[in-house]
Amino acid sequence: MALLAVLGFGAALYQSGLIDRLSSDHWTSVGEIRAVRLADGTEATLDTDSAIALHFVAGERRVEVLRGQVFFNVVPDAERPFVVMVDGLSATALGTRYEVARSPRSGPEVVVEEGVVEVRAGADLLRLGAGDGAARGADGRLVETDPPGGASDAVAWREGRIVFSGRRLGDLLAEIGRYRNGPILVLDDRAADLKVSGVFDLGDPEAALSAIEATFPVRMMRFGRALTLVRSAS
Repeated sequence: MALLAVLGFGAALYQSGLIDRLSSDHWTSVGEIRAVRLADGTEATLDTDSAIALHFVAGERRVEVLRGQVFFNVVPDAERPFVVMVDGLSATALGTRYEVARSPRSGPEVVVEEGVVEVRAGADLLRLGAGDGAARGADGRLVETDPPGGASDAVAWREGRIVFSGRRLGDLLAEIGRYRNGPILVLDDRAADLKVSGVFDLGDPEAALSAIEATFPVRMMRFGRALTLVRSAS
């Protein structure tokens, strides 16, 4: 019982982000989006509940994404490659702007907005250009992906927006849930599978939820901000 209690406490600390924040050089709290200037002049924009650790040495600039997702606007330096590490995947910038995410649902992901990025996972190597993405598949292999709506939609969070085009309501609610405290639970597949298109404000997640309820055939039961239940209206 004591061991289970210790393991449960450790899991709770990890879920809260405290361990990642203590191990990081820069981090953001839930709902916060913040840009930081690194020592080499590179700008890193941290999304909600994100954390990075820096390992800058003479021959390499290495950043580890401990949590969340981060967009990098990299200052080129031919003698010091810029490498981002996340869950066994590395993304090396060849003078570029790109996002690296650590997603508990889909694993490590890379999306390139501008320039070229070399992505490695084990023996796998992909060279990505503007608009391309990559992720590690269920079998652990590196696969090229097509970001829904393109790279510009994928990184719209930097401007405080979520852009969805013909995607599942369940996925939208999962994204909004990352910017607020308290889970959002979808109770039935009929609601989760509704197709959604629109632009939603990350600065006010509660207003976004109200707009969804007013627009789509769903009902929401809110227990303060501690819990939100979503079900189909009929």
